[in-house]
Amino acid sequence: MGTIHSAFEEATSTPIQPARAHGAPGRVVLDPTHAADLLDLEEFDRIRLVYWFDRAGAAKLKVVPCRNTVEHSANSKSAVKPA
Repeated sequence: MGTIHSAFEEATSTPIQPARAHGAPGRVVLDPTHAADLLDLEEFDRIRLVYWFDRAGAAKLKVVPCRNTVEHSANSKSAVKPA
């Protein structure tokens, strides 16, 4: 239905927590062909955006989480950021 744009273009410079991205600009660009599907959207004070990391690359089942030196299962407490 659209594309989400952020100020972050490289995975290595993307904050791992939202609090670290406070004030970072971003925008949602809606595809005009879906305008009718968004009827009455302006009546809501919030919306949830469901997104897909289109540049994430292959999934990794084992990762070394940020600030760690030990490999863990990706379904443990931290997975790899999209590349």
